[in-house]
Amino acid sequence: MNFIANFLFLIIDIKVFNCLIIQEYVSCREALMKTELDGSYSIKPRINGQAANVVCSRINSTHGIAMLSNSGEIEKVFSDTYEEEFYIDKIAYGNYSDDDIREFKKGMSKCTQRILYKNKGADLTWQRLLFYDKTFFSSLNDGQHGICKCFVRTVCDINGNPQLNCTMTGENGGSEQTEEGEFSVIEDSLPLIEIHTADVGHYSETIHYTLEKLKCIFKFMTFDLFITKNTSCLNTDELMELKDENSTTCISIPIEHMIQLYSNKEAELGEILTKLPFLCNSYIEIFIQKENGMKIICSIFDNCKFKCPPTQSINFRLFKKMEICEILLE
Repeated sequence: MNFIANFLFLIIDIKVFNCLIIQEYVSCREALMKTELDGSYSIKPRINGQAANVVCSRINSTHGIAMLSNSGEIEKVFSDTYEEEFYIDKIAYGNYSDDDIREFKKGMSKCTQRILYKNKGADLTWQRLLFYDKTFFSSLNDGQHGICKCFVRTVCDINGNPQLNCTMTGENGGSEQTEEGEFSVIEDSLPLIEIHTADVGHYSETIHYTLEKLKCIFKFMTFDLFITKNTSCLNTDELMELKDENSTTCISIPIEHMIQLYSNKEAELGEILTKLPFLCNSYIEIFIQKENGMKIICSIFDNCKFKCPPTQSINFRLFKKMEICEILLE
């Protein structure tokens, strides 16, 4: 009787387990906005694509980090394997295809990836890296279109020279090599998808590597800007200058124009950066326009910082022509 009861419990337990549904999100931005918790999420960037495990976390209220897991994070060791030329080790990023990776990287402001790579005794001639954009990087040649001519960029960062020549010949006449740091390729090339290792058939030949997650920074809070009055002096491209996080790119806003801001997330605090010191509270009115017509004035302090009730829509009315460089939200 106990056997039958335990058996039935096992069946019920398996059925319950199989009914668990893993919540999928389009991006880390969506996951963090809906859950408000840092953690690991199943991210499926395309409707007809595949999902992968991604660690999502906030840096602050405007930016976050997405770290895409891969099959090379646990140290891999190659030895006692004879190859006429090289062995290809393919890196998997969950079930992502090339199209999934491309969609995952959309909207990212910066991506990096690190590796710890150790070679002892294996011929460096056949050691190569294949990146997502099909760029090959050999450990024996100079960097191609990378940001440093070395296998990883550490030596260039230390020496302060992005074009430092580095042929990776290693120690003991080129038979040993240890590299650790960020890949020295442009961001469009990332992530790494294949490692071509040399023959390690002799007992003295080994290759170790550990590949870290693809780490990308994204904007957690995004917003659009609109001008309410038509003018030949301003267009959509110029308005982008007000949210490019570059205080040297400024545009001149004519008098009596009003900027409308729409955010994907409620904001309370912000700041207007102007080209010259400016008393914003004397020449700018910042307010929220409710659907019932009621107008709520936001407070301006410390020159051009402002605070509003939590809102996704903010209006800026200018009473004087001025050059604005950035509108920031916090």
